[in-house]
Amino acid sequence: MKNLITMVVGIALLTSIISCGPKEIPADSMAKIMMKMLVDKKTSTSQNPKDIANDVVGPYSKAEGFSADDFKFTAEMYDKDMEKAKGIGEAINRIAKEDPELGKAFTKVMLEEELKAQGMDAESISKMMGEFDKEMEKKQDTK
Repeated sequence: MKNLITMVVGIALLTSIISCGPKEIPADSMAKIMMKMLVDKKTSTSQNPKDIANDVVGPYSKAEGFSADDFKFTAEMYDKDMEKAKGIGEAINRIAKEDPELGKAFTKVMLEEELKAQGMDAESISKMMGEFDKEMEKKQDTK
């Protein structure tokens, strides 16, 4: 009987130790965290998510019910598994449809970063962003 109690306590202890580590964040939550950080200009598309400082990612991951360590752990997983990483793109598309405001803001940031990467000057980018806003307003007016 004593051996059985020792074994049960040992298994319980081992289970609690294993479950204390970081956990994988589902693609939808991970995508939302990344989208919000990009929109708030806390990161850029050129920065690898696993390299984002914990104090930056912490509030965003906490808002989705996860820790900064969970975010880093998941980013590492996506960095090593391109099939898994594709799920982020699919999740971004879903979120953009479900939350049009976040989708619009995210698209705008992505467009702006792409124009900068292509070497476009700030004034031209500003004009294009103004045109983007006008087009988005037209789309909303027709709904």
